[in-house]
Amino acid sequence: MRGEKGLTLTGQLGDVMKESAQAALAYVRSKSKELGIEEDFFEKNDIHIHCQRGPSQRTGFSWVTMFVALTSLLTNKPVRSDVAMTGEITFAGLGPSCGGD
Repeated sequence: MRGEKGLTLTGQLGDVMKESAQAALAYVRSKSKELGIEEDFFEKNDIHIHCQRGPSQRTGFSWVTMFVALTSLLTNKPVRSDVAMTGEITFAGLGPSCGGD
């Protein structure tokens, strides 16, 4: 919607879900040029994410899922219906650490 870089989060969201949404939007913004999103889109628009019912703590949404949903919306490219997502990656695109270095 028209606005000024705002992010509105509504629904039954815990702190982790709110952080996931913020991280997803930040990553979309950082990759907007590569994704073909208008350069000034975020300067002129707000994003509103509503989650009707939050997931259980054990199976919470991944920020990656929100990233894909936002990217799909903003590029007008649908996500394949036979794709499922879970887990997390780092901002560098790496899987979670299993210990060690």
